[in-house]
Amino acid sequence: MTTCPPASALKNRLAGLLGFCSLVLSSALAAPTGPTGSVAISADATYTAGTGGAILTPGSSTSTTSLTVDGIIGAANFASGTLTVSNATVTLAGANTYTGATFVNSGTLIVTSATLPVPVFNAVTVTNGG
Repeated sequence: MTTCPPASALKNRLAGLLGFCSLVLSSALAAPTGPTGSVAISADATYTAGTGGAILTPGSSTSTTSLTVDGIIGAANFASGTLTVSNATVTLAGANTYTGATFVNSGTLIVTSATLPVPVFNAVTVTNGG
C-alpha cells in the first residue's frame, strides 16, 4: 500500500489502494438539469383537470419533457384558445374543445382522443427549431 502526503481522507485511501499518490477526483457527469421543454395554453383558454394529474394554467408555460393531458382544454368567452408544445412530447387524451391553433416547435404531439374538434386538426403548425 502506498502512503500519500496529506489530502482528503477519501482521496488518500483511494490513491493508496490503487498504488499511486496522484489521484484527481472530478465529476465528469453533469447533474440533471430538469425539463427543457414546455407546453402552454393561451390566456384565453380554459383547462379542466383530468384524472392524470396534469395541471395547465392558462397564459403560463409548464416545464416538461413528456406530459399526458387527459383534462379538457377549452376556450373562454367565445375565444378560440391555442396550445403550444416546445421541445416536449405531449399526448392529448381529453375531450378538448378549443378551436384555436396548435403549434408544435421541435416537439411531438400525440392525439389519442377521438373527440377532438375538427378545427384543431385544421390549424396545426409544426416547426423544426434547431
